[in-house]
Amino acid sequence: MSINSASQGMLRPAQEEIAEGGEVGVGLHRGELLHDAFWGGRLARIGTTIIVFIVLFCFVGPLLYRTNQTQPDQLLITDPPSSQHLLGTDGNGFDELGQLMIGGQSALEIGLASAFLASIFGALYGAVAGYLGGFWDGLLMRVVDTMLAIPGLLLLLLLAVIFSNSTPTLIIILTLFAWLGPARLVRGETLTLRTREYVQAAKLMGASSIRIVLRHIVPNALGTVVVNTTFQIADAILALAALSFLGLGPPPPAANWGGMLSDGTEYLTAGAWWLVYPAGAAIVITVIAFNFLGDGIEEALGARARS
Repeated sequence: MSINSASQGMLRPAQEEIAEGGEVGVGLHRGELLHDAFWGGRLARIGTTIIVFIVLFCFVGPLLYRTNQTQPDQLLITDPPSSQHLLGTDGNGFDELGQLMIGGQSALEIGLASAFLASIFGALYGAVAGYLGGFWDGLLMRVVDTMLAIPGLLLLLLLAVIFSNSTPTLIIILTLFAWLGPARLVRGETLTLRTREYVQAAKLMGASSIRIVLRHIVPNALGTVVVNTTFQIADAILALAALSFLGLGPPPPAANWGGMLSDGTEYLTAGAWWLVYPAGAAIVITVIAFNFLGDGIEEALGARARS
């Protein structure tokens, strides 16, 4: 049998698998995958609903509930909740509900940006390492293991102190550590995927390694990447809150939930509970929502893979 006929024989099952939706990694059309992932299970529905509400609250809310967030008002310092200020005012006289909305914008923007960048880079890194195998796999993964051995929070604090704590800088700092998890996960998936018939057929057809990684390996690891990305967003929001609580978040006048918690603790003994609990609840609810979404997506993909 010639190489050409052998490659054609190997290519047929690959084409059939791809035609059935193999390219998205779970045997589904993309539309069905998205529906099941974000709305198919109870946890996914709860997580998606909460996330949509939080996004509307943070980005649409300020357009409907207009407050002064630029000029401090000494006459309104730590006023309790009232009809004029639904969640009271903070130590600068700013409306606390307005601060909560604006603070959520930075948390979501930094969390989403760092998680997506980390997932993209980590997925490509892990796919290349797993596909190449041998010496290059060992070398690339030793880099990952070395970075994982470094206490993440300690290094985050060090980098945040050294560099300016602007929004782009914080995204880069969080991305530097968040990509390690996706890299290991996708590398593990790649070790299995590289033995599939459609990958072998692509090799026999003369496809380059870059094309195989981008066309066959990464798309088939998409489910793992999507699930991990939701958890990465939650972790990034928590990390940002921790940095902001220590005064290393986005600088004023930018508001953020961690900074609101830090400032509010100064007035907590005076009974100003509205300066702490709303920001803390916003962090907890947002993190839980993204974890629910991740669990729901994982459950939906697992159920489809078993069916």
